[in-house]
Amino acid sequence: MMGDFWNRWRLEFPALSRYCYLNTAASGVASQRVAAAGARNFSDYTQFGGVPSLQWNEQIENIRAEVANFIGASPEEIGFVSCTSWGMNIIALMLKQSKKRKIVMSDLEFPSSSLPFLNAGFDVVFVNNRNGAARIEDYEKATDKDTLAIVASVTQYLTGWRSEPKELAKIARKNEAYLVLNMNQTAGSFMINVKEADADFGCFTGVKWLCAGEVMGVLYVRKQLLDVFSPPVFGWRSVPDPYDMDNKNTTPVDSCRRFELGNIPLPCVFALGEAIKVYKEVGPERIEERTLSLSKMLAESLIEAGYDVVTPYEDERHRSGIIYFKVEDAENVVDRLRKMGVIVSYRHGGIRSSVHYYNNEDDIERFIDSLKTIGAVSKRGSSGRKR
Repeated sequence: MMGDFWNRWRLEFPALSRYCYLNTAASGVASQRVAAAGARNFSDYTQFGGVPSLQWNEQIENIRAEVANFIGASPEEIGFVSCTSWGMNIIALMLKQSKKRKIVMSDLEFPSSSLPFLNAGFDVVFVNNRNGAARIEDYEKATDKDTLAIVASVTQYLTGWRSEPKELAKIARKNEAYLVLNMNQTAGSFMINVKEADADFGCFTGVKWLCAGEVMGVLYVRKQLLDVFSPPVFGWRSVPDPYDMDNKNTTPVDSCRRFELGNIPLPCVFALGEAIKVYKEVGPERIEERTLSLSKMLAESLIEAGYDVVTPYEDERHRSGIIYFKVEDAENVVDRLRKMGVIVSYRHGGIRSSVHYYNNEDDIERFIDSLKTIGAVSKRGSSGRKR
């Protein structure tokens, strides 16, 4: 019965009939419903111009509420930004108003987590990973009273290691520091609640596991902190009543809308809203269970085929949909796989594969068979998990 359920949802993603797509960690396949939601706004513009603008503004606020519910926040704590990097830059510039300068993060972090803080002049301490894992005890050793914030991906982009936000928050609170979460590799695959995680700031987009295409980013700022930090950027929509069009008013609205500097790309917001509806219809618990099952199968199939898996996949509390492994001449292998219709990513001398709920067992079997067909061999000297 569940096989029929997943097969029906798979039909919503036409690209899956063209490719063996194991690359959601780079970019998820957009559903037909998401594409239609974005296209409707363009169609409305051709038929009505800007006449429905009041209706569109109401839709934006409804979607803001949906996004807030999606991560356990309030609508006032949600701002739409262009991407995760822009959101992280806003956070870095706000935190720059503090006296402390030390930022702690894993050496596994994606550049959108690290570069905004480095560029803002912070002293960034990178915690060394251990065999692909960002361990809580290592964050604890690196964090002290001089620390301004811990910046952490809920799911690491390379190895797929899932962190423990609640434990990170405890370390942050003990040292009077903030917790900043990069939720980009988590949103849409595993449930995240910023209140339960006790997070102060966070960002994500819909391009990956929400399967919403290249849409908007989302910025979360704890409501109480809006009174602590002045907005480092400002635009005509940053004020309580933007349509008053007062060109001398620099009083920010008491919400994260203050970071929405101008007009928002409506098709992107509507696509993001539809993607969250799809996510809820499929079922968050079902998606988690499906992802964990497929990623375990993928890791074990790779090991059985003789490949060294770097991802610490054994404990499902830390496993995600990402499985990273090393092969010789990995970049060429990825290119040859692409020509065979098998889509994965080359990352740091290895191959990052990723499974989502729309994948199935046949995808994994085809992937393994394709690796064997082109003669891909495990990288010599790799310290990954072996058969």
